[in-house]
Amino acid sequence: MQRNLNQQFTYIMRRRGLKNTSTRKEVFEVLCQAGKPLLLKEIAARANASHPSSVYRTLPLFEKCKIARKVSIGFKTLYELGDNFTNHQHYVVCEECGRIIRFKDSRLEYMAHKITLAAGMEPTGHFIELSGICEQCQQKMTFRDKITPCSSERGSTRVSYNG
Repeated sequence: MQRNLNQQFTYIMRRRGLKNTSTRKEVFEVLCQAGKPLLLKEIAARANASHPSSVYRTLPLFEKCKIARKVSIGFKTLYELGDNFTNHQHYVVCEECGRIIRFKDSRLEYMAHKITLAAGMEPTGHFIELSGICEQCQQKMTFRDKITPCSSERGSTRVSYNG
């Protein structure tokens, strides 16, 4: 399978008229082997590039060619293989520990497509961020942790139960 991915990568690079440099090959290999979204600095550390700045320039180029896809999770920007190489993915992020869980749901894809069409646009892509509290963190939480203050319209504070 890796061979097919490499062939497809080479084909995309040629079709776009881009050089298949050693840095670009290394960044592609890192993305292939990661199996999860990575921070830009993680990709740079794993790639054996002589200049980290080359890695930083490569990722936006890969994004434009749909070789890589930018994934924003919380305030972090990560990268993974693009839709040309893998199926489109979504993630749920634990608000407590930062754990990232990958999922796929055809209903979500359908609704995103339908909403975009209803807005009078031709769908080209989407990003949906979901968050929650994972099972391990739920088990660690006490009843008191699950009670959070929320402000009402009058400015006073009331308590609601999040569980």
